[in-house]
Amino acid sequence: MPRPANICRTISDAVRVLDAIVGYDAREAVATKKASRYIPQGGYMQFLRTDGLRAKRIGIPNGFFNYPNGTVQHTIFQQHLDTMRKHGAVLIENINIANLGVILDVLNNGEQIALSAEFKLSLDAYLSDLLYSPVHSLADVIAFNNAHPIETFVFS
Repeated sequence: MPRPANICRTISDAVRVLDAIVGYDAREAVATKKASRYIPQGGYMQFLRTDGLRAKRIGIPNGFFNYPNGTVQHTIFQQHLDTMRKHGAVLIENINIANLGVILDVLNNGEQIALSAEFKLSLDAYLSDLLYSPVHSLADVIAFNNAHPIETFVFS
């Protein structure tokens, strides 16, 4: 059965994806025109260096990555921290962020409100523009999922 997977296996992959997805989009002109001012000419790949973490200070906040000791998630997270240290990063751990609970509370921070208001319209507009897709609306996606419950279960 298929499982969700990472888009990128390396930082280099992630930078390539970022370079591919950023930029001006006429369908989102207001937002992307303003954001495009902050995209470096020539993309982000030019800044990828093997010594890029050397002497960089990286904060690790409390209450954000709460993986119980002994779990796979905790082990992998610690391995990532060790990798950053090995490459010269200076990790500042146990940082307290004021109001972290409010920030992470999707019901009160506005994220859920925006998602609820914009999701269906934006998704329908996006899907309707796809040339080579069996689905062209959220209703089509729901119908597809209902017709293929076994195949789509892991992504639900």
